[in-house]
Amino acid sequence: MGWHVEDDGLGVLFSRDIPTLVRTRLREAAQGFLARHDLSLEDIDRFVCHPGGAKVVDALEEAFAIPPGTLA
Repeated sequence: MGWHVEDDGLGVLFSRDIPTLVRTRLREAAQGFLARHDLSLEDIDRFVCHPGGAKVVDALEEAFAIPPGTLA
């Protein structure tokens, strides 16, 4: 994710790799964060995620083993 300068301000750049990064790295990162606070994924009742688009939502559901459509 990044920015580029446009005539009317800043434009956002999104990598097509974001869903893959979510799918392959986010669970491990979240587990590490939670472990540092003596928690685990099983302690989480609800997920609140920035939508980021359908492919990212699908990747989030896959990464956290959430039933498909839960984050819809």
